Amino acid sequence: MNSARAFAVVMAVWTVSDLVAQKTDSKLSSLFVASVTFFTGFLTGIFPADLLASSSLLALGGVAVGFIIVHLGTIISLADVARQWRTFLVGVAVVIGIGVFLWVAGGTRGDHRDRGGDHAEDDHRRLLDGDDHLCRGDRPDRLHDRWLSHQIATRSSGASHRASPSETPNAV
Repeated sequence: MNSARAFAVVMAVWTVSDLVAQKTDSKLSSLFVASVTFFTGFLTGIFPADLLASSSLLALGGVAVGFIIVHLGTIISLADVARQWRTFLVGVAVVIGIGVFLWVAGGTRGDHRDRGGDHAEDDHRRLLDGDDHLCRGDRPDRLHDRWLSHQIATRSSGASHRASPSETPNAV
C-alpha cells in the first residue's frame, strides 16, 4: 500500500473513532474504538500488516516526540514545579523505579553470555561449520533461529550460499 493511501486509512480510523467518542459522550473513548478497529482490521486481514509502517506515521512520531517534550517543558514554570514538588518527586521516583526494574529484569532474562563482546560472526561461522552447540544451554529452536537469520542476511546481501544438510542445525 502506498504512503498516501495508508495515511488516509489511519486518519479515517481516527476520525471515525473520534466521532464515536463524541456520539457516546466518551463512554467509548476514541483510543478504545481505534484500538478495536485496528485489532479487528489486522486480525481479519482488512488492513495490510504494513499499514502503520507504510503510512510514515512512525517516523513522524519519532520526530514529533522531541518537539512535544520540549513544548511541555516550556509550558511548566518553575513556580508550578515548586508548588507541585511532591508530584514531581513521585514522578522522578517512578521513572527511577521502572529503570531499576528493567535493569534487574534484563539481567535475569535473555541470551546473555559471559564471553564479553559481540560474537555473532563466530557463532554464524561455527553454526555453518556444523557445530550445533554454540554454548551450553542453547536450545535447538534458538539455534535454528540464528541459522535462519544468517540465511536471510546472506541472501539479502547477494551472497549465494546454499546450506547443505550438515550445515543445518537439528530443529526440534
